Amino acid sequence: MPLGPAYVHVESFEERDGGIEVWSERKPWKDAPHNEEIRGQLLGLLEDPGELSDNYPFYGDSMLSVVVDETQRLREKRAIPILERIAQALRSEGEAWDGVHSAIERIQRAVRESDDNQLRPEARPG
Repeated sequence: MPLGPAYVHVESFEERDGGIEVWSERKPWKDAPHNEEIRGQLLGLLEDPGELSDNYPFYGDSMLSVVVDETQRLREKRAIPILERIAQALRSEGEAWDGVHSAIERIQRAVRESDDNQLRPEARPG
């Protein structure tokens, strides 16, 4: 089950100082499907992030980062209380929680923007 976008490998070449430099990167190619099954899977992974490996993919974002990005893309409000519990646990243990706080803000902003777009008369079908 895809939990995030499918990526493509992109290489570019640049002549520099008499040699050729090769740049290699992954770029999103196609978003994951938007359905309740995938949303549930994402929320489950947030509830138990121990199931996520930080060494996959081999380069690029961690899987936890991909899960948070997908909950933002899907404007998944149910992720916010989960992330708030994680932030509270980190604070109580004296650990940094800035990344979790940032994720909460990003999801809240995406939800607000979605709600604002739905309220605009020009956004409604005629």
